[in-house]
Amino acid sequence: MSDVQGPRRRGPAAIVVAVIGLVVVCGAAGAIAGRVEADKGSHTSSTGDGLLIPQASLPVTGPTLPVRAQTGSVAAIAAAVIPSVVTIRVANSTEEGTGSGVIIRSDGYILTNNHVVAPSLSSGGTLVVDLSTTDMNVPARVVGRSPSDDLAVIKVARTGLRAARLGRSSSLQVGDPVVAVGAPLGLSGSVTSGIVSALNRNVDVPEEGSSSANAVTVLGDAIQTDAAINPGNSGGALVDDTGAVVGINSAIASLSSGSSDSDSQSGSIGVGFAIPIDYAVSVATQIIQTGTVTHPYLGISVSTVSSEQPGPDGIDAGALIRAITAGSPAAASGLRENDVVVRLGSTTVNTADDLIVATRAYAIGQTVTLRVVRNGTTIDVRVTLAKNPND
Repeated sequence: MSDVQGPRRRGPAAIVVAVIGLVVVCGAAGAIAGRVEADKGSHTSSTGDGLLIPQASLPVTGPTLPVRAQTGSVAAIAAAVIPSVVTIRVANSTEEGTGSGVIIRSDGYILTNNHVVAPSLSSGGTLVVDLSTTDMNVPARVVGRSPSDDLAVIKVARTGLRAARLGRSSSLQVGDPVVAVGAPLGLSGSVTSGIVSALNRNVDVPEEGSSSANAVTVLGDAIQTDAAINPGNSGGALVDDTGAVVGINSAIASLSSGSSDSDSQSGSIGVGFAIPIDYAVSVATQIIQTGTVTHPYLGISVSTVSSEQPGPDGIDAGALIRAITAGSPAAASGLRENDVVVRLGSTTVNTADDLIVATRAYAIGQTVTLRVVRNGTTIDVRVTLAKNPND
């Protein structure tokens, strides 16, 4: 998790971006997009319970597609991918709902969103998976999760499953055809098609399981698609025209209803977002190996400066440092409050979210160069990243 905190820029006033959420099928709590109290921090496992594989690696490839898929046949893609996408059913003492997941290892490991599994970790929580129409309500356990990445890995006691073929999100281009597979509105095995509408979107969404009721996290470098994604698609697969998974469907933009309920959302308006599989695989591998995920740490709180809210000396793009944590890497490096970060390494920083995403690309212990503007002068500051104490 990046420690960068502070006000985040939203999209246009009429658009609301939120995690897709689950489809609530009963219960007194209303829409499951509403925040559910769950255990705080990561849900971890120990090697003694049989869930962790310290030497595990991904990706695990599934079957290749039939020849006719080379022509971009959605039918062939669906036939190959549907067996690797599951329906996840969660419940607690007040609500129950459905989401989706992707089988990433044939021995029962499934990748999904944190916000899909979080309700199962609260009082009276249960978690089951429908692997197929003939293998339903299979008990599942949470191997580990990362609320700040909105990712989680669960496991079922099954072997010989058809693992999805994992692709490379870094090879995507705007305009590439993609197919979304999941359980929208609880309808298992649903398929929709579209294109990659944009790449490298930084999308703010609620952070399920945070100790702060209003906490948000950023889906970094998200894939934007117009393939229809609806509540219940969370955790499902976004695949390319070869049937390889290139993203984990996680959020949609909805037209604001004007309701005072900030968690209310409608269905697809053709603007959905998926977590790139390249990043999701790195998170999933950590979880399967250790049960936890660690993130690099700067030790600063920042806010976005813009033409509407300029920073010192009228700077209209960057991340303004508002506070520095004592004893943090930022404090040791000589960064100061009111510095405006405009670059990290080779990445231009225009917003607080840009800084979050750029920081995640580095490893703990790595030294990075931040370009900052201080009192009208541009300087470079080297910072050695530490492990985030919140992980």
